[in-house]
Amino acid sequence: MDRQALIEWLKGQPYIGSGYQREEAEKTYRLFHTLDRFEKHLAVYGILLVETTTLESLQSFSFCDEDDDDGHLGPIFTYLDRPDLRGFVDQISANKYFRRKMLLAVIKNMGELKPAIKALSNIGINMAADLVAQGDTHDTRKAIAERSGLSCEIVTRMVQCCDLCRMTGMAGQALHRSLAMGYDSLAKFRNATPEQIRTDLKKYLAKTGERSNSMLDFGWFVAQAQQLPDLVQYT
Repeated sequence: MDRQALIEWLKGQPYIGSGYQREEAEKTYRLFHTLDRFEKHLAVYGILLVETTTLESLQSFSFCDEDDDDGHLGPIFTYLDRPDLRGFVDQISANKYFRRKMLLAVIKNMGELKPAIKALSNIGINMAADLVAQGDTHDTRKAIAERSGLSCEIVTRMVQCCDLCRMTGMAGQALHRSLAMGYDSLAKFRNATPEQIRTDLKKYLAKTGERSNSMLDFGWFVAQAQQLPDLVQYT
């Protein structure tokens, strides 16, 4: 892979390109640090070119959050036109950001659920990932409800919101709109098409008079939902 051609391509990409234009030396150093480690990893599999990376070899790579490995490898696989590998890296990114999401960030546009945050905080649940892990079944959600003083319905709704927010870009206004449009589970996103969701969003915006966020493509959630495993039982 021509590394200089990669850098020139990155400079022209939306969102990330401006960073490379301002801090090319630093950005390039960090990118190549990840790339060097990844190439050494590939060599163990007898793979000499990043272009011929296999999904199996990528899955066994140890991603480092501090080095932002997912943030570097994702664009590289887009550059190489490898959507299969980019899809896996997107899962890594989604998991990383989800682990950092606090409950307040998830439901900041869900006013009716905000009082539940304090009740959950009182029993030591402040992060979205913790609520999904601890409320993954009806019985565990019932136990959380009893400990927190919330209704089981509210706890389930909170878990539902957090479960959806395992998808990158899903939180706040996007979450509010998804629920309002009836997309309240990963299964519903999996069973939809990007075109269908975009149509439903247009209808929602026309009905409510809200402005569209052109930077967020709801159709992208379909691809993400199809990649994410089910962690919560709702029945």
